[in-house]
Amino acid sequence: MTKASDLELIGGRLCLDFANIIGNYLAEPREERLNGYGDLLAWYRHAKLLDEAEARQLSRLAAKHPADADAALARARELRDAIFDTFFAIANDKRPPQPAIDLLNAGLVAQQLVRDGDRWTLRCRVDEDLDAPLRQIARSAAELLVDHDLHERIHVCGGAEHDCTWLFVDESKNGMRRWCTMRDCGNRAKARRHYERTQARSH
Repeated sequence: MTKASDLELIGGRLCLDFANIIGNYLAEPREERLNGYGDLLAWYRHAKLLDEAEARQLSRLAAKHPADADAALARARELRDAIFDTFFAIANDKRPPQPAIDLLNAGLVAQQLVRDGDRWTLRCRVDEDLDAPLRQIARSAAELLVDHDLHERIHVCGGAEHDCTWLFVDESKNGMRRWCTMRDCGNRAKARRHYERTQARSH
């Protein structure tokens, strides 16, 4: 199974990339890629939420407080699933479930302005806070949720009927993006259609 930190970031928004750690939410059982706080830290680095020094700092903190790290991992999984439930509902023109919205609200806390080179950015302080990167993901979800103009461009991969429920914001010019990526689900769909046509001609 592909590690969370090796997955493509194709969602168009941080929160959707986080939700996409699960490849298929409709499968039973789901394939869980966040099996320890270390997996979560590796994904945070992959998504550029942490630099190497910050990741080492949180890794040391997690090693010192393993029960707290386990609790932070559980909160991360809960938030990830709430993000999926929220935007899967929106992609299907439904109202997000209130428990998912409550979890998003719980993840939002005050942030601070930090200088990043010649730009300013909003960040949560990492020191002594195992949940700090998670708060940036919650903020990304909140910003997407209140941007109503984008809701009609939030889609589930067209491979959902098979084995992919990845979410993405369709930012293509014609608004016709259907697949998480053409390389993966798009090509598989083409191969399926070709096979079905070949079978139909042979009967």
